[in-house]
Order: sequence, then C-alpha cells, then structure tokens
Amino acid sequence: MSANKECFANLIISEYIRKSGVIAPIEFHFVDNINDSWIFYTHSSKVKREYILQDFSQQNGLMLPFEGDTYHILIKNDYIDYKCTIIHESTHIIDYDRFRLLYNSGDTDIELHKFYGSMCLYSEFHARKMAHAYYVQNLFNVDVPQIMLQELLNIVPIIKDLEKDIKTNKCTNIIKDLRLYDLMQYLGRIYTIKLDIAPLDDFSDNIKMLYASLVALDKNWNDNTFQAVENALRKLYE
Repeated sequence: MSANKECFANLIISEYIRKSGVIAPIEFHFVDNINDSWIFYTHSSKVKREYILQDFSQQNGLMLPFEGDTYHILIKNDYIDYKCTIIHESTHIIDYDRFRLLYNSGDTDIELHKFYGSMCLYSEFHARKMAHAYYVQNLFNVDVPQIMLQELLNIVPIIKDLEKDIKTNKCTNIIKDLRLYDLMQYLGRIYTIKLDIAPLDDFSDNIKMLYASLVALDKNWNDNTFQAVENALRKLYE
C-alpha cells in the first residue's frame, strides 16, 4: 500500500504540480500521526512556535510552509481516501507558490501581504474543488447525479447555519476564523456539484457574491479579483 501511495504522489507531482508551474522540490511523507511528525520537517522557529499550539491529530493531510528549499506534505498513513488528500494538499502548494512568486518576488515571507488571508481561504475552496472533482470522477456503479443532488441538499442548510453563526459571532481576523475555512470547503463542493448557484434561492446574496468572487479569482489572479474576495468575506460579518 505504501508503494501505491508514493506512486500516486509522484504522479500528482509530475502531472499536476509541475504542470502548474511549481519548480521547487516537493516531498510527501506518509506518517502515523501528523501531530507528532510535522516538527521533523521544519527548521523554522516561527513555524514551531505557531504549530506547537495547534492540534493536528484529527487532520489527514498537512502542507508545511515553504522555507526556501523544499515543500513538505504530510499524509496520514492509515487514511483510506489518501488520493483526494494528496490532491487537496498539492493544490495548496500550487496556490501558495503562485502567490509567493506573483506578489512577493519569490520571498518565503508572504504572511504580511494584504491579500494573504484571502489567498489562504481561496486555496481552501480551490483544494476542495479539485479533490472533490477527482472523487466524483472516480465514482463507479452508483447513480452519480442522485448522489450529487443529495449532497447539494445536505450542504445548503449547513452553509446557511455557518453564515448565520459567522454574522452573529464576529471574528476580527478572517485568517483565524475556522468557520470560513469550513465555508470554503462547502463552496468548493458546490463548484463540483453545480457551477452556477445563483438560481438557488436558499443562498443569501452575500453567499452568492462570495461564490462568484471565488470563481472569478479561480479564473484570473489580480488585485481586483483578490479584493473582490476580500470584500465578500468582510460582508459576511455585517
């Protein structure tokens, strides 16, 4: 099984990450527990200070911040759906590397850029979209349209509850609001299920605006599209 995982990871590196323009070295590490393992793959005291306070025990994948030499991705060894997780974390590499080169002249210290928070949240949308598309494309011997419809029906009330909670319990820092990361993942699934959510009356204008902004950023990265995502995210708190 380990050989299969490594083969798939190498395939994704060559056919997805490299073809997306990333040239930095990339290493996948299949570990028993991400919470106990990430510290072995970073030399940054800043990362250690921040990550030591976090609990990764429930995570199945983790991309470590780029430190100028190699991208490291940790995948939980016993996770069955490892292929989607590899695609998900690989998408983060593509987005973070693109942002680093586009907005920070290749510098590794990208956290201070004004669009960094929006990029992180967009990347969650993008990563879920790509991983979920792979999952759907590899469903066999099932009624895929029916499964997709049921998933859409399940997601609608979850998004509505998330939006209500975000508005009621405001957070001053969008990058630290974990509810936004959950929202991005659900909207990424929506992208796979149904590209145009405008006709769905169950979604508020704010959610529709956020989704449209994410789709626009997905097609074209520039100051205007990043600012539109930023504005739509801020609107959720009003």
